[in-house]
Amino acid sequence: MQTVTIRTPEQIELSHDLAGAGSRFYALVIDTLLQSGAFICIWLTLLLIESFLNMKISKGLTGAAESSISLSTLILGILGGFVIIGYYLFFETIWNGETPGKKVAGLKVIKDNGSSITVFDAAVRNFMRTVDFLPSGYLLGAVVIMMNDRRKRTGDWIAGTMVIKVPIELPPVLLTEMEVESPASPPDLSLLAAEEYHLVRNYIIRRTGLSGSTRAELSEKLASLVMKRLSLRQNPFGNSEELLEWIAVSREK
Repeated sequence: MQTVTIRTPEQIELSHDLAGAGSRFYALVIDTLLQSGAFICIWLTLLLIESFLNMKISKGLTGAAESSISLSTLILGILGGFVIIGYYLFFETIWNGETPGKKVAGLKVIKDNGSSITVFDAAVRNFMRTVDFLPSGYLLGAVVIMMNDRRKRTGDWIAGTMVIKVPIELPPVLLTEMEVESPASPPDLSLLAAEEYHLVRNYIIRRTGLSGSTRAELSEKLASLVMKRLSLRQNPFGNSEELLEWIAVSREK
C-alpha cells in the first residue's frame, strides 16, 4: 500500500493511503453506471418529445421533421457531454472531492497540500479525462497511475490533485470517562475536519507513549492547529493538553 505524508502550514504531518488503479477503477465503474442511467433517461425524454413533435408535423413537411430530429440529436450530444464531465465536476465540488462511486469505494480527491479541492481543480482534472481515456477505456490514465509513486493520472498532475483512501472511522474508546470541564463559551467543534479530529483523538490515546519533549511539542502544534480552525484567539483552558482532551471527549459524546 502506497502512503504519502503531507506537512501542513502548522508543521503537522498527515499521512494518507493513496488509491490504487484497482480501487479507482471500481469507483469509475459505479460512476459510469450512474452516468449511463442518466444518459438513458435523457435519451428517452428526448425520444418522447421528438415523437410528440413528429405527430404534430404534417406528413408533407418532411424538412420540418428532419429538423426536429437533427435538433434532438444536437441536444442529446450536448447533454451527454454535460453528463460525462459535469457529473464529476458537480459531485467533486459539493461532496468535498467525492462522487457516488468514490464514496462507495472509500476514496476522495484532495489537493497536493492536503486541502480540499476547488471548483477550478475539479474542472481541470475532469476535462483532462479526454486525454486519460486515450486510446480507449482509460488505458493511458491507468498506465500513468501505475508508473508514478503518487498514483496520479494525467488530470491529477495538471490539476495538482491526488486520490486518497478515506480514513476508516476509528473504533470507540472510553474517552468519555475522562473528566473534562467545558469552557464557558464552547467553540463549534463541527468546524474541525475529520482528519484534524483524528489527529487530536490519536494524540490523546497515544500520548503516554511519547517522550516528554515530543509530547509537549506535538500538543502545542495540535492546539495551534485546532485553535486556528475554531477561530480561537486564546486557549480557553490555558493549557494545550486540556484543550485537546476536551475536543476528544466532546466529539465522542
